[in-house]
Amino acid sequence: MTYVYTKDAVSGGDITVSYEDESGHKLAEDMIQSGNVGDSYTTEVKHIPGHTFKSIIGNATGQFTADAQSVTYVYTKDAVNPKPNSDNKNDVSPTTNGLPKTGENNIMMLLTMMSGMILVMMGVVGLRLKKNKK
Repeated sequence: MTYVYTKDAVSGGDITVSYEDESGHKLAEDMIQSGNVGDSYTTEVKHIPGHTFKSIIGNATGQFTADAQSVTYVYTKDAVNPKPNSDNKNDVSPTTNGLPKTGENNIMMLLTMMSGMILVMMGVVGLRLKKNKK
């Protein structure tokens, strides 16, 4: 007779994953991971608009232990381009001058097409009249 024993799962301490700037201000909600002692865990860098990942405090991957653990992702704030001086009309900035927006000049396009069609029709009528006079 053979007896097989299994070890009872023991709940491990939670893993708290924080996302902060260099001053310690929260940039996103904390993530809490739970598991059993010995289970593996993995944390990830989040994309946070206006910020760039800088460093990590703690282990991004590891195993649950009986004690709670924390992982902190630290971000730096991205540089902000200053707005162009509105007093200087000659100031050209790539942020203010982009590609033209399509669909804004539908009336002008329609008028141009109609004018072209009228000119073509007038030319055809003029040629026919000239041909009939001969």
